[in-house]
Amino acid sequence: GAYLRTDPEKARGAFLRAIELQPRFPEAYHDLGVIEQGKSNWSAALAHYGRAVEQNPAYWPAWNNMGNTLSAMGQRDRAVEYFEKTLGLNRDYWPAQYNIAIVHFMSGRYTDAEPRLRTVFDWRPDFRNARYLLALTLIRAGNRTLADAELKKLGELRAAESRITPTMILAPNRP
Repeated sequence: GAYLRTDPEKARGAFLRAIELQPRFPEAYHDLGVIEQGKSNWSAALAHYGRAVEQNPAYWPAWNNMGNTLSAMGQRDRAVEYFEKTLGLNRDYWPAQYNIAIVHFMSGRYTDAEPRLRTVFDWRPDFRNARYLLALTLIRAGNRTLADAELKKLGELRAAESRITPTMILAPNRP
């Protein structure tokens, strides 16, 4: 796991060896999925995440990351199903709420994105990316007054810093 961020290929070798020694190792399959997802190898990532949840159906990080992968593949409705599964297994994992909001936003379902973003603020009221996404959501939904209020919460001078493309959040490799 130590190589996962610094040397993914070295990590891959270590995870494959770990699976040889202990075939029932959902965390290793999850981490292999993270490596493949990082390389945009969507089908390989899904296969590894799938093995993780076959071995441990309650392993919510793999469900979340399958949702991320499916979204990247353009399968947004299926992605939402996997994020909902994540929340069913870990209702306090607020990034799944954020990921669902992104899917709804990208699909033009702004009225569905708004409550998800507001739920994120229950856990992370200071999450600037969610605040900016909420402002964009409100603008696109036609509510400029509420959008301006959200932008003001960001701080007028710093609002431009948050103008980024929303990025989904991967689940940690160890819940």
